[in-house]
Amino acid sequence: MVRTRLHTNPVLTDNGIVRTVRLVLHEEGARGFYRGLAANLLRVVPAAATTLLTYELVSRTLHNALKPLDAPAVLAAEHTIPPDPATHAPATNV
Repeated sequence: MVRTRLHTNPVLTDNGIVRTVRLVLHEEGARGFYRGLAANLLRVVPAAATTLLTYELVSRTLHNALKPLDAPAVLAAEHTIPPDPATHAPATNV
């Protein structure tokens, strides 16, 4: 709200941000700072939701596409036998 006032009224630009904030507070109260918020949210929320949805879908698609490439490494890691903590020697297959 303050930025809009500063852009549209050249007289306020000379006075600065602090004086513009005081003027809005004096003339319109605290509610004056939230003018136009609903219109801005109607514009921003769908764009943010679209961005988030696109990210999630691309991430899921890439994860599923690359899963077969990761499978052998995962299987190999599952079949290794950890060393025996007491002797620090590799365990034997018994």
